[in-house]
Amino acid sequence: MPNQISTASVAFAAIGAALLILRPDVVGLIGCALAVQARLACNLLDGMVAIEGGKKSPLGALYSEFPDRIADSLFIVALGYAVGWPALGWFAALMAALTAYIRVFGGSLGLAQDFADRWPSSSGWPCSRLHA
Repeated sequence: MPNQISTASVAFAAIGAALLILRPDVVGLIGCALAVQARLACNLLDGMVAIEGGKKSPLGALYSEFPDRIADSLFIVALGYAVGWPALGWFAALMAALTAYIRVFGGSLGLAQDFADRWPSSSGWPCSRLHA
């Protein structure tokens, strides 16, 4: 169940990114904002269901990270296209993914991982800033 929630977050991100690019009017932007919130809700729920609901799976760690990187990249790249600077969107998506990679790599070395939502490596940070 948590893995399906993580996968759903990618679907919401794809919908929001498409709306941001293809419908740059009020309706499209509101739809994109709703998709961002749905994606963030999925990001919160997958971990809660896995940990609190006792539904951890062997692939849970992968599903906890990989769909988040795809979803963040979809939104960030779409934002670059929406503002007329696609290269900036692609660069920002790469930097967001690399930041998350460094955090996970540090965790694999036994270093503490901080999810305090203060830094770009925090889960959900890029999408929550998209509303600004």
